Amino acid sequence: GDVYKRQLTFLGRPASAAELSREQVERWILKLDAQRGDPQAFGAWGKLDGGWSYTLELRVEAQSGRKKLWLTYSGDDNASMGPVCAPDFEGFVKALSDAGYTYEKVYGEHNRFIAGSFVRGGAQLQLVPRGVSNEDAAHLCARMLILEAP
Repeated sequence: GDVYKRQLTFLGRPASAAELSREQVERWILKLDAQRGDPQAFGAWGKLDGGWSYTLELRVEAQSGRKKLWLTYSGDDNASMGPVCAPDFEGFVKALSDAGYTYEKVYGEHNRFIAGSFVRGGAQLQLVPRGVSNEDAAHLCARMLILEAP
């Protein structure tokens, strides 16, 4: 959960899209390692409570220069996301809306809610939900966050 809180602090800053660089991500979120074979890709991963782990990846697209930052939680499909659900999905929506992002729900097949889309300036953010557990599927956590900036 701590990684998400640091990520949220970073995203709330007015210049977060402009600051989407290895140096700023390391300053606000956590240290990244260079990824073998790609000078424009950096990442980090770690273990969390409840059998969960996180992966953080920053990549600069060679052609367009666009930057993408992914933060993903991985765990057993049946494991409760409780240990990594702070803030929960609604907490993210509130914090990002308060920081000036415009929020829209994204629906997939059969009108199923598949992501939250946030836009502020040139920054686009996708937040992918997952229910806390099979027993509490209606309470949503953030399973993946993808930030794209020019």
